[in-house]
Amino acid sequence: QITWQGISTDNVIPSQMTDTLDVEIYPAVSMRYVRVRHVLQEKAAVKVFVWEIYAWDANGKNGLLTSIKPNPVNFRDLLGVNGIWAWGGQAEGHLADEGWGPKRYSPVAAHARNYHSWNWDVKDPDNVPVYDAMSCGSGTESLYWLHWDQEYAGWNAANLEVEVSINFGPSSFPQSSFDDPYRAAYNYGFAFARHFGKLHGTDLVSTLEVGNEPWIAGMGYSDPVF
Repeated sequence: QITWQGISTDNVIPSQMTDTLDVEIYPAVSMRYVRVRHVLQEKAAVKVFVWEIYAWDANGKNGLLTSIKPNPVNFRDLLGVNGIWAWGGQAEGHLADEGWGPKRYSPVAAHARNYHSWNWDVKDPDNVPVYDAMSCGSGTESLYWLHWDQEYAGWNAANLEVEVSINFGPSSFPQSSFDDPYRAAYNYGFAFARHFGKLHGTDLVSTLEVGNEPWIAGMGYSDPVF
């Protein structure tokens, strides 16, 4: 003989239920069968469907909770911050005092991306930047005072991994200013990596990104090359 234990769901079933319904039995009981009983009012075309029934043990549908393990990755290592030259201040990053510039963000972020403007390095995109002259204090072709080595050295000193986004657009370099876009891009990228890269350069920049947001690539240029 089977003894049924009734469990009412009158107060938990919505009027038009189209999703799953979880019914908790507390305290848990041992059982062999599950029977579902519906009580319907006599109306035209009244019907009910039960597609599936699942039963779980006392640990519930999610199972026994596992022990919590600390994440081996520090939360700081997951975060980055966007910056600009001098971090909006009046001096380069290597002159930043504690709590200012790159040192303000290094306690909470391990990565920093700089919006590095192409036209700050050269006046014409077909010109190859001479970063060695910049390192000697001669600035860049466009800005006599610019010294990226000192700027990025300050970011590295603040324990930030430097990632650079090379920014350009029709307002700075219109399409007509490019004699050969492919060669201009290659020469600039090679010179940048040769100077700032890890293998042969100063190891001040870890990553070079072309442009800023990928979905605006080519905007303002009619040639599909861009």
